[in-house]
This record gives sequence, C-alpha cells and structure tokens, in this order.
Amino acid sequence: MTIAELPKLIPGAHSFFEEAKLPGEFDARNCVATWTGLLTSGIGILGWESDAQGTALGAVGGVIFPDMFTGELRAMEAFWYVLPQHRGLGLKLFRWFERQAVARNARRIIMVHMESLNPDKLAVFYQRSGYVPLERSYIKEA
Repeated sequence: MTIAELPKLIPGAHSFFEEAKLPGEFDARNCVATWTGLLTSGIGILGWESDAQGTALGAVGGVIFPDMFTGELRAMEAFWYVLPQHRGLGLKLFRWFERQAVARNARRIIMVHMESLNPDKLAVFYQRSGYVPLERSYIKEA
C-alpha cells in the first residue's frame, strides 16, 4: 500500500476499532499520519486487499524492529482485519505478512489477537500455523 492510498483504509480501520472494542475515540487523521510515518521510515509493513473499485476489503499492518535483547529483527503485527463479508481474504493477508517479515529478514514474527475477536479460534489457528503463546497484554485506562 502506498501513502497516497492510506485514506482508503479508514472505513475498515474504523470497523476494526469498533469491533475490537478498543478504548478511546477513533481518529482517522491520526491513523493516516501514524502509518505515513511508519511507512516513510521503513519500519512499517502494510498490505491490503481491495475490490475492483479500489475499496479496501481487508488489511494487515505491523512493524519490523530489532529485539532489545538480541538485536535480531522481529516483525510484530499491529492489526489484521477483514470486513465481515470478506473474511475469506484473511488467510491471504496473514500469509502476505509472514512473507514480508521473512523477506525483510525478521527472525521472529509476533501475531496478536484481541480478546473480543474470536480468541479461541485464533489461538488454534496461530498454533496450527507454528506460533506458540508468549505473553498476555493487559490495558488500564489512566
């Protein structure tokens, strides 16, 4: 995805935000600005699937960064979302993210899932795909 195409992600990003029940208020301008910075710096990885009219149906995004303890590169998914009526595209986006991580020399790939979005099914999927559980995250409003 190019920086010029980023605004096409906003409807899906907003849907992800709502479906995942993320805290705060969705800010489309901030979303575009953040991804612009990540892509410009070379840290961000962002892929998407669209229909013939260029409407985003799903996307996956993350960052590549050196591990603070080993220096080895890690790829960490920040979001992976497909509009409900197009969920069949999810596997294609997942595989794309893995390929991009390997192509950019990441030694480890970290995938996450929201507790509000099919956690049991995703846990089984990840484990069948060779991932092992590593940590749980907790969030608290400050």
